[in-house]
Amino acid sequence: MIVTAFAASDRRQLRSLLSREVFDGFDTAITERKAAARPLKTRFVSIDGSTITGAELRKARHKSPALRLEAGFRYADRAGAVIDGNAEKVTDVTDV
Repeated sequence: MIVTAFAASDRRQLRSLLSREVFDGFDTAITERKAAARPLKTRFVSIDGSTITGAELRKARHKSPALRLEAGFRYADRAGAVIDGNAEKVTDVTDV
């Protein structure tokens, strides 16, 4: 959800999914991408694995898990020109 919201420049959804600090980084990247007139089209292909790597208790009863997510994507600009990887190969992405 985060990656596709980022690709669509959907700040509202990103704000609801991310901490303020993480959102600020995504917001800056969206602003820079728009300034360079480089919209992004992302095709989500697969989730290849996920692992809980940690957890933290913030405030009373607010749990914050840390996840490692391995997924496959294809990235292209709005016209379909490949930005990352190639048109025939899925790009593997690992996020924590």
